[in-house]
Amino acid sequence: MLVEAFPAAQLRAWDLPHSSYADAEARPVRARIIAAIEHHQQIDIGAAERKEMLRSPDALDAVIATFAGRAAANRTLKLDKPPTWKTEGAIAVHA
Repeated sequence: MLVEAFPAAQLRAWDLPHSSYADAEARPVRARIIAAIEHHQQIDIGAAERKEMLRSPDALDAVIATFAGRAAANRTLKLDKPPTWKTEGAIAVHA
């Protein structure tokens, strides 16, 4: 299975900031996103991983993208698949 993920789409689905969180001065926004992921997904993020996600929006995106894979594998997609998904694919967003 190949899963296409868009972290901004996932953040928007979770009603979290989904734009401008990659700016250098957006560290507080990334901190809010990380806290929300921990709370709503009931996971603990280690200190080293938290530090890296605060430093790098790419690291945060990598973590967020895993939820698309999880949603596709567990069939817990937030959005219905379009009729053309078998030939054109679809964006996976975790519920």
